[in-house]
Amino acid sequence: MTISKSISVRQTLNLQIQPSAFNDSAISLISLDSSPSNSSASHSGGQSSTESPSVSASPVTVICSVLCLHDFTSDEEHGLSFRRNEILEVVQKEDTGWWAAMRRKGTIVGWIPEAFVTPLTPAMAEHLREIREELRVYEYQAEQLYNAVPPSKPSLQDPDLHRSLPPSYKLTRTSESSGQRPSSPKHLSRTRSRDALSGRSQGEVDRLLLKAPPRAYSRSKKLPPPPPSPTTPMPHPPAQSAPLYYNKPVPPLPQELFEIRTRSASLSSRSLRRRPLMVDDNTALSRLSTLIETKNTREIDMLANPDVTGSFQALAKRSQAARQRRQNEGRQRLLASFQISEKAWYILPAHADELELDALGKVQSGSLLGLVERLTSDIVFAGPDQLDPFAHIFLMTFRTFTTSEELFDLLLDRFSMTRPDNLNEIEVADWKRRSLVPTQRHVLDVFTLWLENHRLLEDDPHIAQRLPDFIRHVATPRLPTEGQTLLQNIERLTFADPIRPSMGIMPKKPLKTKDHKNDILRIEPSVLADQLTLYEYHLYDKITPRECLAYIRKQSGPDVENLAAFCSTYDKLGTWVKSSILNTQTLTKRAQVIDYWIKVAERCCANSNYASMSSIISAVSSVVITRLTFTWTHTGRKAQLDALLKHNEPSGGFAGYRSLLRHVEDVTTCVPFITMYLSDLIRIREQYRDEEKTISFIQRQRWHDTINSILKFQHRPPQHIYDEYINTFIRDRLQEAVLSPDDTWFWDRSQEIVRVEYANADVRKGLEQVGF
Repeated sequence: MTISKSISVRQTLNLQIQPSAFNDSAISLISLDSSPSNSSASHSGGQSSTESPSVSASPVTVICSVLCLHDFTSDEEHGLSFRRNEILEVVQKEDTGWWAAMRRKGTIVGWIPEAFVTPLTPAMAEHLREIREELRVYEYQAEQLYNAVPPSKPSLQDPDLHRSLPPSYKLTRTSESSGQRPSSPKHLSRTRSRDALSGRSQGEVDRLLLKAPPRAYSRSKKLPPPPPSPTTPMPHPPAQSAPLYYNKPVPPLPQELFEIRTRSASLSSRSLRRRPLMVDDNTALSRLSTLIETKNTREIDMLANPDVTGSFQALAKRSQAARQRRQNEGRQRLLASFQISEKAWYILPAHADELELDALGKVQSGSLLGLVERLTSDIVFAGPDQLDPFAHIFLMTFRTFTTSEELFDLLLDRFSMTRPDNLNEIEVADWKRRSLVPTQRHVLDVFTLWLENHRLLEDDPHIAQRLPDFIRHVATPRLPTEGQTLLQNIERLTFADPIRPSMGIMPKKPLKTKDHKNDILRIEPSVLADQLTLYEYHLYDKITPRECLAYIRKQSGPDVENLAAFCSTYDKLGTWVKSSILNTQTLTKRAQVIDYWIKVAERCCANSNYASMSSIISAVSSVVITRLTFTWTHTGRKAQLDALLKHNEPSGGFAGYRSLLRHVEDVTTCVPFITMYLSDLIRIREQYRDEEKTISFIQRQRWHDTINSILKFQHRPPQHIYDEYINTFIRDRLQEAVLSPDDTWFWDRSQEIVRVEYANADVRKGLEQVGF
């Protein structure tokens, strides 16, 4: 019965080529009947199908275009394999989920699964075809986020808004009803955003535009015989829950959002309002108010005109003076950055012309020699407590444009630099006093900063072995005090005990914890959350800036071992949460497990353990859990889950979560959720590029700021009591999550629970009807 039913529903496609008047070939779609005679004729070949009088041929029509969201390789003979980002044309749909599709300039029609693609409006399809193939899914997702405007905002429901839009932003009622496509794909986002502003959802817009008349295509090639319907069950798309290794459309950085809002606000109507009158005389103001009430226009003009003119002149003078003062201050800062004043030619930097500076004197780009010269100058080391951020940015990111060996050699060259030619004895003495000796001190300052703040001993031990010889034989004879201080720092840091991540406060005697017997409900949610915080912080504290920079080039391997271990805990914890819920047999206990994990997430949020909180709420709000309708009716913490989900919304580049982090106090322990920061690192690489022999230093500055945001909560250990018993339980469960079934198992198990819940609900309803 089942097999015959599927055959009757799923019809075989056959394509017939008919010559047209212009010597082209038109594609025809032949829909075969479900009778045995027709079915055998369809599989016998193209000729038999055309000769059969019972088969009616109709020109093939494209129902819609679809965007492929995932790669799909068909094991069926008549399936159509495709790649992610491809655009296909659908010519027939079935209720079973299999669609017949073909490529736009292709001659093969095959069956594709509905779950692997998404329908496109005609304008969106044309728009996506004009961009690079590997960016189509990202562009589509960006359009979805852009058009997801809530219709409940009063400012967006202004009835005058539609009238104020330019013609290219408007979609007439005729075009809406007829389903005509826009004249140019460039107006796609404008038209779709207009529908979003008027409160129309994206699904309604798609259904509206999909009502357009189907499109017929002509082909000059003969098509192969039609494929029969596939017999395999509907496949499921791959999961997208891995935040570390899945490339998502990268949202703009918060700083750029602020700049965009600032620019848009400067063009608002508020900036075009008339400025108020400024009258300095209080008596005149009082008199003017009285005249306005009596409507004496003549005396108002006599009284107000001189004062108003004077007030505007005073305002203009003050504005001009303030503008001139700002310009003078910027010019002075720029001149001070070049250090041209009161310096002879032999004191000036040799590579200053190889640096590009902004109006404030900050480096935007430059050559390697120019950057190293700047690093050892008085501009960076202006005083003991006035260290320029340039030094920290350079020492954190220099491995992205040079090696530690080359930097070490360049610093030695700066320490032993030769004097310019054609100098007399007075100029030589002045050069030594004002250029050579300060540069040598700054070279030792750079080594000290590298040693104490930028992991010279840990990341570059071979350089640390060469450094003492240089200090003893070269630096100490010339600068005895600075050389001895640096040697003492090297010895102190070399023989000091390495700082290990804290495992928490160790109790004097083992804690008495009741046996959980592998039942998670027997453990207090607060205890589990505290131990998760200790576990996550232990991994987070091992991440180094060098690993964050290595992640920009590759996201796996030994160079990012600690970073990958920390981020992989996100997926392991999410798998543990979903498994514990789906493996619970009874409905009531399953609802208790959901409430339990929500309590754990609340405690993690209170502990500022946002990594575990994000993983738990993402797992609880996943599709395989939220579709358990009857289970959720027995839960009691749905409102608490919704409150936590607001912190984890990806809109605005995780603006809500970034705001949450900004309010974390400097002395508070925190385990951040760093996925969006890792996306920022990749985006910065795409936004700024190094040119030939020119290093983009502003790119390194952005990387430095982002990495500081990632690692700024390190070395603040949690003050929770360490429980070995619960910690072992957590490690075992996370290890089991690595060996857990694939995502197909979660989906199948979720479907099975849904069927059981509906069956039990029907039985309960029947018992109630008979009086039980």
